[in-house]
Amino acid sequence: MVRKRNRKFQLSLSEIATIVVYFHLSHYREFKNYYLIEIKKNLKSEFPKAVSYNRFVELMPNALSVIAITLPTN
Repeated sequence: MVRKRNRKFQLSLSEIATIVVYFHLSHYREFKNYYLIEIKKNLKSEFPKAVSYNRFVELMPNALSVIAITLPTN
């Protein structure tokens, strides 16, 4: 039996959603570069508990509902 670790998020869903939205407002073309340069280096004080890039990519689908709720509807 393979046991899977049940880790808690280090970032909140709102922080994950914020990072994704701001990526789309940035000049970056690749999310990996944006995350590694802007979040992990330049915004380290704003996101002190930022997870690794691979872990962030795993967590992104969890924030989709937060992003969808904030989108305007007609």
